[in-house]
Amino acid sequence: MAHGTEKEDATNEMSNNSGVIEHLETSGTGAVDAKDPHAAVAHAVIEKYVVMGAAVNFIPVPILDSAAVAAVQVAMLRELSKLYGVDFRADLGKSLIAALIGTAASSAATSGALSALQTVFSGIPLLSVATKIVSIPLVSGGVTYAVGKTFQNHFATGGNLMNFEVAKAKDYMKTKYRSFRGTKAAEPAAA
Repeated sequence: MAHGTEKEDATNEMSNNSGVIEHLETSGTGAVDAKDPHAAVAHAVIEKYVVMGAAVNFIPVPILDSAAVAAVQVAMLRELSKLYGVDFRADLGKSLIAALIGTAASSAATSGALSALQTVFSGIPLLSVATKIVSIPLVSGGVTYAVGKTFQNHFATGGNLMNFEVAKAKDYMKTKYRSFRGTKAAEPAAA
């Protein structure tokens, strides 16, 4: 079977993850979703930004792709805030996302099979590059998903940006990141 370019393969992999996201939302892993009247729209918003968060990693300039992922996540937070009627401040949103991702970075950095593949193939130039081309967008998409689900949960339970507590939300975010990756994890208490 012929394959496209490495970038096309990674994009197809992210497209396949929309089914994973849909499964997560309908399989009961999102405790708030059953009680959240905005759940369906929030799901669509998060799914859209997950794909965008993964896609911007194909920008060939390292610092620029990171800035683009951050911009995607802030735009997602803005849209979720609007959906839930929460006042949005870009500066606070950026800070909260950065702090939340910082606390969960160890989960993304040690993303199981992807991390193992990068280690195994690190000495083989073409395979190392191919593994990074696929894994970085997947990790970015997963982190974007986890950030979106964490804020959705917080807003659905009456929270806003001013009372968001990163320390309380980090375990919930890590669980959502693991659920995106397909790793079994116990559902934490609402953030």
